[in-house]
This record gives sequence, C-alpha cells and structure tokens, in this order.
Amino acid sequence: APSPTMVARVVILSVGKTKEDWLNTAVDEYVKRLRASSVELECMWVKDDAALSARAAEQPGSLIVLDERGALYTSEAFSHVMYELLEEGGSRLTFVIGGADGLPPDLRATPAKRQ
Repeated sequence: APSPTMVARVVILSVGKTKEDWLNTAVDEYVKRLRASSVELECMWVKDDAALSARAAEQPGSLIVLDERGALYTSEAFSHVMYELLEEGGSRLTFVIGGADGLPPDLRATPAKRQ
C-alpha cells in the first residue's frame, strides 16, 4: 500500500492587508502551485504589532521572523534552514513579517522559535 503523503503547512503572518489586486492574484497563484507539491500555504493578516505578537505566539511548529537586521542567507542556505525548521516543527512553519515600522521588539528579540 502506498504511504500517506506528508503535507507541510506554511503560514505567512503579516501586519496589514494588501489592497493591491496584482499581489492578491500572485498569492492565489502560489497557493495553488504549492498545493500540488504537498505544501499548504495560508496568509494571515493582523491589524497591528500587538496582534502580530499574539498570533505568532499561538502558531504551532517553527517560527521564522523576517527582520531587515537579521542574518542574510543565500537561497540555498535559506532553503536548508527552512527545511530543518519544517522537520523540527512537525511540518509546520510560520514566517512573520512586520509592518511599515518593522517588527515589534519582542519578536525581534527572538529570531527563531522552535517547538
């Protein structure tokens, strides 16, 4: 019997919601493409930094906090880190993106959470 396929769940958590049609179209296209490769992608939009911190704390699995002051990776190195965190997080991974003023200090202080 064939083995069941493991589905990775990736969340993009960000402050604000775009009103740009082209961006919404692009996100929808990537969600569709990734679904075919056993990756479930969800975009979550929150109102402000407090909501971002609260929602990030609720996310299962691993957390990647994207910060302009953070480490720089090549595509290959980032891919390696991402897959390691997916394994450690039980196939659950959340990317956190701050608003126009960047990330709230509590999220900046903890660049990666592994549960």
